[in-house]
Amino acid sequence: MAESLVSGVAERLGNLLTQEANFLPGVSTQVELLQIELKQMQGLLKDPNARQDESEAVRQWVAVARELAYVVEDVITTYALKDAEIVEKLHEVLREKKCLVILDDIWNIETWNILREAFPMKNTSSKILLTSRNKEVPLHVDARGFLYELQCLNKERSWELLEKIAISWRKGHFPEDFEIPTEELIQMWMEEGFIWLGEDSEDTMEHEGEQYLRELMQRSLLYFTPSKEFYFKKSKLLRVLNLNSYRRENLPKDIGRFTHLRFSSLKNSDINHVPSFLGNLKCLHSLDLRLPYLVDSDTKVRVPNVFKEMKQLRHLYQPDQHKASEKLELGNLCNLQTLLNVGLETIKMATSFRLNHLRILGFKVHVNGEASHAIQILVPSCPHLYQLFVNYPILKLLETCQFSPNLAELELKFSHLKEDPMPTLEKLPYLKTLDLSFLSFFGKDMVCSEGGFLLLQYLILVNINIKEWRVKEGAMPSLCHLRIDNCWGLKAIPDGLRFVTTLQELEINFMPKSFTDRLEKGGPDFYKVQHVPSLVFTNYW
Repeated sequence: MAESLVSGVAERLGNLLTQEANFLPGVSTQVELLQIELKQMQGLLKDPNARQDESEAVRQWVAVARELAYVVEDVITTYALKDAEIVEKLHEVLREKKCLVILDDIWNIETWNILREAFPMKNTSSKILLTSRNKEVPLHVDARGFLYELQCLNKERSWELLEKIAISWRKGHFPEDFEIPTEELIQMWMEEGFIWLGEDSEDTMEHEGEQYLRELMQRSLLYFTPSKEFYFKKSKLLRVLNLNSYRRENLPKDIGRFTHLRFSSLKNSDINHVPSFLGNLKCLHSLDLRLPYLVDSDTKVRVPNVFKEMKQLRHLYQPDQHKASEKLELGNLCNLQTLLNVGLETIKMATSFRLNHLRILGFKVHVNGEASHAIQILVPSCPHLYQLFVNYPILKLLETCQFSPNLAELELKFSHLKEDPMPTLEKLPYLKTLDLSFLSFFGKDMVCSEGGFLLLQYLILVNINIKEWRVKEGAMPSLCHLRIDNCWGLKAIPDGLRFVTTLQELEINFMPKSFTDRLEKGGPDFYKVQHVPSLVFTNYW
């Protein structure tokens, strides 16, 4: 009797939950949990041990079932209110009580007409404060209501506002329709805690942020409005400080007090040195010091040894041209994912140097004797490197095994390589973009072998001194785009290019007319490129 009673309650309750869950969003999780508990209750009642004191057990489980029923009833009541009931309830509250209702940014009369049934206009002490960009909206709501129109600021108030904006600079806040660099936006999301990774996730927060961007683009909702606004003189808990294009040579010392900063940028600002008080910002995740290029070597930006305690730093962008008052210690920055404009002669190298999380690495320095040795240590110490930019003479390329197997993008400029780099680089399994530019190779012959560069899609050759380039059949089977600029010694496109059937565009700039004429229809080399959909020849002479 007792078992059938509780089982009956459980069955009816389960049926009720299932029926309600079919049309009520958000209830399904509660339903599953409660159904599990009810099944456990039924199972326990069938257990012989539980029957030793059947009357007591029954009383206890009936009480449990009753409590569960109350909980389910509360859940269903919460979610089951239909639109009409919500409108009626709100209307009743506003009529019986004295309330102030604020409706912000009602764009048009149609929107108000949808909402109006919920708001009593007579026999009530409640008031409605409505904001709109359309003057017709408040007049339609209540022609006798008080209408306040915002006025333009006078000259004095305008100047006061401008000063406040200048003091707070941009504060990481972007106006409507502002074009935001995706890299900067993702980093700001990270610092605000908007990006979350599960415990078992192998992705980086940057990769997850890119997924967020794609979803926003698909929904046509690509915008960013920070949850807080920060003022320079008032907030010690400042998280984001964006001083891009700051037009003074020195930074306020107060910045050193903002020890909770996560993101700070001085990109394109006029400062002539990096202040030592930046070393206080130990919680920084991203620091952008990419200052304008300085032609005069005597005016290089001085960078003190301030990074060594920034153990949470993930993205560090150093000035294009800089000098260090002492060797910069980066060995503690084990969370680094981006490190650009590294001056190899300015950093302290150690045999134990290892950056396991680094994805993007870029060198841009004036070389001395230490640089070639330094790159032999640093690049192999980054096993997960995805992008590598080298902008100085290295003379000799690293061995294939010294590069990260994950390397997808490689840029070599002013490398002054004496030996053909292709036999080494074509073995990188995931290389998709290769840029050899500005005297990166001093040799005369270059060969791409069969089966090499399996995933290479973009190949850029700019201002290198080659005279002959051979492409074997089966080389670069994924190549989509080939660009050749200012390679004056090259007399003709390699014959093997006709086997690269994936090539979609051949772009040739600043080459002799005799070179491009050979590739025109009817020319002796046209057969090599006739399968390419887009042939672009510009600035030939």
